[in-house]
Amino acid sequence: PARKVSNSPLCHQRDLLMYIGVAETVPPIVEASEGADLQTVQQFKYILTSASPLDQTLTDSSGCVCQGCCSQGPTLCSCFLECTKGLQALQGDGRAAGLVLLLECGPACSCSCSCKARATQQGVTVQLALYWSSQKGWCVRACEPLPQGSFVCEYAGEYVSSSESEQRLAEYDKQERGHALLVVRVQLPSTTSSLKCCIDATTTGNVARFINHSCDGGNLEPVVVSMKGNLLPRVALFAARDIVAGEELTFSYAVAGSGAGCGSSRQCFCGTSACSGYLPKA
Repeated sequence: PARKVSNSPLCHQRDLLMYIGVAETVPPIVEASEGADLQTVQQFKYILTSASPLDQTLTDSSGCVCQGCCSQGPTLCSCFLECTKGLQALQGDGRAAGLVLLLECGPACSCSCSCKARATQQGVTVQLALYWSSQKGWCVRACEPLPQGSFVCEYAGEYVSSSESEQRLAEYDKQERGHALLVVRVQLPSTTSSLKCCIDATTTGNVARFINHSCDGGNLEPVVVSMKGNLLPRVALFAARDIVAGEELTFSYAVAGSGAGCGSSRQCFCGTSACSGYLPKA
């Protein structure tokens, strides 16, 4: 739950109302603003990583046996090399490559939680802030410069099945309320099949739930993250380009490979030259 604070140096000249996600390495700030929908933030259930009702741990013999960090042994292990390759792609032409798949150490590995091959598993480590817009509602801005390719946050929420996601979307439409249900498709290794992954952050999630859509792709890159020993992939948001302090964070809700299309009934206010006027369908 959110907790109220006062006179924090983190808010600089802005009116700091509260933090959310106080268990994060760097808890996001909520800035006070007249007319803001505080009820949505206060009732929001904050989690650090996507939650599944099922045990998603796999018996996986491919994990590393490194002690400490995978980069510290006499030879670099395959986990570290695979993760580094993905991170380097994001620092270069990650967007041109579409939905990048990042491979990380996971439950099948013996390395430490601080291993560099667990690049997206440390939570939010940069200062972000929620602020209110009369047009868009809640928005998220960067409070510090974010270099291209840097990890910003996971898109955390509840894993739901395809049938459950359709039921929830129908209910959200019936209630005429906004939602944050993200759908991605992940190509399965050595097959032509794909896994449809539905993550609903509408009422349970993290700071990514408040990041808005941009029809031009935005300044964040959604990346599918596969952890060794985990059944379900996660989705992480990386800086698609250099982002300056104070800039709003956005990404395209029509994530590459999701099959999402345009034409929902929800109006888009991204304001870019590429704006279609409406948010994509989930």
